[in-house]
Amino acid sequence: MTVGLLTAENLGNLLMLCFLQAVLGFDNLLYISIESQRAPVAYQRAVRFWGIILALALRFFGHEVVPMSKTTFYFPVVVLVAVEAVQSGYSRKLNAERRAVAARR
Repeated sequence: MTVGLLTAENLGNLLMLCFLQAVLGFDNLLYISIESQRAPVAYQRAVRFWGIILALALRFFGHEVVPMSKTTFYFPVVVLVAVEAVQSGYSRKLNAERRAVAARR
């Protein structure tokens, strides 16, 4: 029964899928590293770390997205709200640090 699975064509397809996964994974890493430069310097390492963890989790445990399902609609909304919350926290902390430095002068 499994003899038909080990054909040259199937092995070639498996190698191609592995290659595509590697290319897409590298693309994710590149994008995360570029986008992390937009964060304050003190937080860039954490942004890269959590971005890579999230990308790996979505790659390994992701599920098929059904067009216009509730998940498809709400997922970007939740991500945008989370990004806004994190970014506003960073902005508040950065502004507080700037005010503290200005007060010392």
